[in-house]
Amino acid sequence: MISGVGQFVQSAVPTARQFAGAFDQFGNMFNALRPGQVPPLPAPGPQQGGAYNVPQAGSSGFDATALLRMIMGNPQFQQALQSAAVMGQSGARTVGLPVPQPGGARTVQVPLGAAVNTVRELAERALSELNASTREDEPEVPEYLLGEDGDFLVDPASSDERAALVAHLFSMNDAAMRRQQPVDLDEADAWARDAGFFGTPALSERRR
Repeated sequence: MISGVGQFVQSAVPTARQFAGAFDQFGNMFNALRPGQVPPLPAPGPQQGGAYNVPQAGSSGFDATALLRMIMGNPQFQQALQSAAVMGQSGARTVGLPVPQPGGARTVQVPLGAAVNTVRELAERALSELNASTREDEPEVPEYLLGEDGDFLVDPASSDERAALVAHLFSMNDAAMRRQQPVDLDEADAWARDAGFFGTPALSERRR
């Protein structure tokens, strides 16, 4: 029994250390929330050493890409976007972000336009990171630009037309995912469907 307890304590030590490390990182992020101390956005192109300390950003140096993923996956941001897309001018105008403060927490209301602008800035930097890491085995002409007959669907030299094609492909995927879902959805599932969460393992498991 004592041996078992010892093994349990030993197995708990890394968790405690990880918690302490996360707490230190969290404290550093809180201390940076002061005038002139907020860390700048990652510079365009892959960075060495992961200079921007982002949770789960990894050590690949793709800091802008990691930040973009984090913001796009934020549920408050997704809900605000959904509200604005569905309700227009009467929809959400801000993103309520709960953030800690000494002795508790507060919700910071970030204008939705400011959040979208940040996504745009990060998207440009993430694009630089991805373009700088192009591999030799990547095709010269991406498959998505070509139709079934091998002809270009849009002008490959036009960034606007390429973006329109990608948006259309995502729209087609969204429509296909919606057709596969049952119609008897409760309110929570309906929101998750409209927000684009169907097809994820968590929601698929819930629908069983």
